[in-house]
Formats: sequence, C-alpha cells, structure tokens
Amino acid sequence: MFNNPHLLYSPKEVPGGHHPEQTAPRLLLARAYYRSAQLHRAEAELRIIVDRDPVEHYARLMLGRTLERRSRPEEAAPHLRIAAALAGDFPRE
Repeated sequence: MFNNPHLLYSPKEVPGGHHPEQTAPRLLLARAYYRSAQLHRAEAELRIIVDRDPVEHYARLMLGRTLERRSRPEEAAPHLRIAAALAGDFPRE
C-alpha cells in the first residue's frame, strides 16, 4: 500500500505547506523510500528523525538497516545496538 513514495508527499510539499514535524509522517515516508530502494532518501529522512528524537526505536532500526543495505555496516552497527537496547532486546547469558 505505501510502497510507492509518490503516493505520500515530499517533505517540501506537505499538505498545508508545512514541513512534517511529527515523527509518524516522516517514518512513513522513510519506509516507502526504503521499500522502493531509494536508500539515500530513506537515510536522509531517518537521520532527521533520529536527530530530533534520539530514542525513537523504529527510526534507529530502520536507519541501521538502511545503512546495511548501502554497504555501510560499520555505521549501521551503533544504530542497530541502540535500537535493540531501546526495544529491550538484551543478550541472554
């Protein structure tokens, strides 16, 4: 349903002429970019979210996965670790 980012909006062309300050619309846009392999755009949206809300678990997870898909595993690792910690996914001993 949301696989086509053109069905959503460009961050510069939000209905009402405002930039989306809410996290949910940006996450939807980033997810659409990710699923359509527009990884540079997905990364840009996710970095905005993470900069604004460093404890946003899903944005961290998606950013890590996006960086992995862009062949940047070293950059992805800290985001994936933080996402796991925020989700409570700690290694069991």
